[in-house]
Amino acid sequence: MITRPLISVIVPVFNVEDYLTKCIESILNQSYGEIELLLIDDGSTDKSGKICDDYSSHDPRVKVFHCKNGGVSRARNIGLKNCCGHYVSFVDADDWIDRDLFSYLLDDNYINVIDVFTFDSVNVHADGKSNKRNFWVSFSEKEIIKGKDAYREVFCKSAWITNKIFNKTIIKDIWFREDMTYAEDVFFLCQALKNANVICASNYSGYFRLVRVGMASGSVCYKRNNEYVLNNYLLYKELQKYKNGDVGIFRFYIVLTVIASKKELEKSDDIFKIIRKLLKKTSFKDRVRFYFSCHYGYRVKSYLFLFLNMHGLWKRVYIGKKYENSSIR
Repeated sequence: MITRPLISVIVPVFNVEDYLTKCIESILNQSYGEIELLLIDDGSTDKSGKICDDYSSHDPRVKVFHCKNGGVSRARNIGLKNCCGHYVSFVDADDWIDRDLFSYLLDDNYINVIDVFTFDSVNVHADGKSNKRNFWVSFSEKEIIKGKDAYREVFCKSAWITNKIFNKTIIKDIWFREDMTYAEDVFFLCQALKNANVICASNYSGYFRLVRVGMASGSVCYKRNNEYVLNNYLLYKELQKYKNGDVGIFRFYIVLTVIASKKELEKSDDIFKIIRKLLKKTSFKDRVRFYFSCHYGYRVKSYLFLFLNMHGLWKRVYIGKKYENSSIR
């Protein structure tokens, strides 16, 4: 019988006392038994740290690290430095995972063969309503992807880390950028996928993401949007080193689509210079291909079509009259 590899689950924790127990229970109650849970208390001022300690005192699989507040990237890096598993997974402290997630993906046919597992996730809203993200709807229950197709399919459709399981061998020298506030997980994934040869993609909904009002990934903030765009431009330049610049442009367009739909782009010469530079690098044919391949609805696609092909009109219609006298042209 094949020996089951240990999975290290890294959970950064900061002031989530109302949600943490559900998250921890979902991990410790996995039908897959070979698990170690690393809880990194990132300077919590509520009862989160005590909740972590209570679990570690009763379950030897739980390791707790208390540190001064340094951000999610630093917390995840502490987890990476101290984990012992053959595979590594990341879960946010206010989210939870399906009980059979690990046992479903890591069956005997896939153990020690796959570099990255990726799966679908579900957004759960405060009112109890939920919606599946459906990024992997085009795949079967489990599908093996290799080569450049893997990079494009995974990175463009699902450029975050919580719906991934990584073979530790491909991330042993990769760390989260602690100088970034936004899109730091995308940089990590970019480097991890560069090292991956075999990826298993599944339409299995194994991760449940709690959408809270005011949460970092959904807050309305001009500074955040601009920083996110600039960080993704850095990512595009990074991808060019791997001869995957087209993936970087694709990713960048997705970010701009979200911003266009929210009408939140702050007046910034740097942002518009980056936009113009990237638009010049793609043909009209490629822009149309992107338009039809993105997963957003009709309303957002309308914004996107104007943004990609009639940028001047897009600025007048969606950015507003406050830019008419701007130096941005």
